[in-house]
Amino acid sequence: MEIRHISNRFYNNYYCVNSVEKNANCTDGCGNEPRLSNGTDAGTTKVADVNPGIPSSLSEYMFILNNQLYFNANNGDNATRRDLFKIDATVSVLPITLLNFSATVQAFNAVELNWTTTNEINSSHFVIERSIDGNKFSDINKVSATGNSTIKQNYSYLDNQAANINSPVLYYRLKLVDKDGLNQPSKVLLIHLKGSAIQFTFSPNPVKQQLNVLIAPGNAKKVALRIVDATGKQVFQQNIAGGVNVYQQYINVAGLQKGVYYIQLLTDNSIKTERFLKQ
Repeated sequence: MEIRHISNRFYNNYYCVNSVEKNANCTDGCGNEPRLSNGTDAGTTKVADVNPGIPSSLSEYMFILNNQLYFNANNGDNATRRDLFKIDATVSVLPITLLNFSATVQAFNAVELNWTTTNEINSSHFVIERSIDGNKFSDINKVSATGNSTIKQNYSYLDNQAANINSPVLYYRLKLVDKDGLNQPSKVLLIHLKGSAIQFTFSPNPVKQQLNVLIAPGNAKKVALRIVDATGKQVFQQNIAGGVNVYQQYINVAGLQKGVYYIQLLTDNSIKTERFLKQ
C-alpha cells in the first residue's frame, strides 16, 4: 500500500491520509481513498470507498471534529468537481490487532488463556469473559495492555475458578478496550474440561417449557438421565451414550405439574442429583 500524508491532525494517534492499494486484482477501494493511519500498512484503515471500485476519489483537506471526518472528494458523479463529505471516524478505528487467541485446560481443570497482539494503538486493557452457554458472558477479570506498540505482545491469564463452575464446557472471549473506551470482542473459544468424574449442568432454573442439559459422561459405559418428582416418582428417563464426548439434551417439561423436581445423571457406579423448580 502506498500512503500519502494529508493532515497532521491526530485522531487516537492516527493520521488522516489518502492511500492507494497496490493490487491489480482488487475491486474494493483500490484507488486513492480516505483512510486513518499510524504510518504503517497494518495500521491503515479505510474510512470509506467514496468512488467505488478501482477509480480514485482523490480526497483532500481532511480534518476531524467531534469524531467526524470531513473531507473533499469526488464520488464519480462529476469528473472535475469534488463534494464535501462527513463520515463518523469512530467506526473505522480498531484499538488493537489480535493475532491469535487460544485456551488450554491445565491441572485441576484450570483454564489458561493466551493471546498475542500487534500494532496496539492507545490500548488500555483486556476484559476476560466467561460463559457456560456461549450466549450470556460475565466479566471475570481484566489484564492491562501495553498501550502503544508496533511489535508482537504476548499475554496470558489463568482461570483457577473454571473447575468450580459445575459445567462440562466453558466459553471464553476477550473484550479489547482502548483508552477512549472503544472496544471490540474477540472470537469465542469452547473448552471441554477434563476429568473422569461425571459432570452435567442445566438451564434455566426455574423452568417453564424446556430444560437444556449439558452432559459429560466421564468415560462411563452406561449413562442415564432421569427426572423424579418430590415424592421420588420417576417422570422422565433417557439413556445417554457413554464416552468422553459432551452431549447436549433438550427435555420438554411443559407437561409437568408445578413444583420441585430432581434431575439425576446415573452411571455404572455413581449418581449426581440437582434440584430444579417447574413453574
